[in-house]
Amino acid sequence: MEGTATRIAERVNRVLNPGGYECAPFKVEWYNDIVDQPFKLNYPGDTLAVNVISAPSMYEDALKPFVETEIGCSSRDPLDDCTAFWFEKVVQEFASELQIEVLYDFLVAPSRRPLIIVQTSGHVSGQSFYYQRKDLIEDPWPRDKAIYGVSVHPTYGGWFAFRGVLIFVDMRVPNLERVEPPDVVPTNEKRVELLEKFNFHWKEWTFRDIIPVDVCYSDEMKKYLELPPGPRRRQYLGLDTDELLY
Repeated sequence: MEGTATRIAERVNRVLNPGGYECAPFKVEWYNDIVDQPFKLNYPGDTLAVNVISAPSMYEDALKPFVETEIGCSSRDPLDDCTAFWFEKVVQEFASELQIEVLYDFLVAPSRRPLIIVQTSGHVSGQSFYYQRKDLIEDPWPRDKAIYGVSVHPTYGGWFAFRGVLIFVDMRVPNLERVEPPDVVPTNEKRVELLEKFNFHWKEWTFRDIIPVDVCYSDEMKKYLELPPGPRRRQYLGLDTDELLY
């Protein structure tokens, strides 16, 4: 069944790659074995799931064309609308063969908890290493201080984002072999630096450069991401970009 999972992931990537999205497969049990009970997925452990991230090129490859053609508009952030548009392409790709449930990163349950912890699904899929306080030998912060974890991609560093998970509801992959994410921040000192920058200086973007990368977000994308949802929606409705970004 590993070959089946690989072929499915390749098909998903063929659909998503033109938009700057990338995916990797994992088994539901790998995720469920790590997360607490409220976040466990209610599927058999050997169910195939696919984690999806957006690369730095997503803004130019997917979001800008999506906004400019005004394909649709909702009350969501245009980024979310764009992701939903591309995920629907995958659903349609497999519509005659397999049932897919989509767990978007931007949706939450009625209790306000996330539908899925995408940092964990990204880790168990092998796409990115999820660095948490528990991964440190020692750290400088008070024990009662909340320190949030952050994921680092081996190619993009911190210049990427999780977009969601596709559950192939009836596809079982008991023999799928797990791929561990590359540990690209291996020393305690660098991990402390990463978590320090992410938790206390995240607006400066510096945590994203914890490892050298060849490509990052464009200046236009950075400015776009700094906008609150309202101006993003106004841009989506067709206002001049310069009016909103500067």
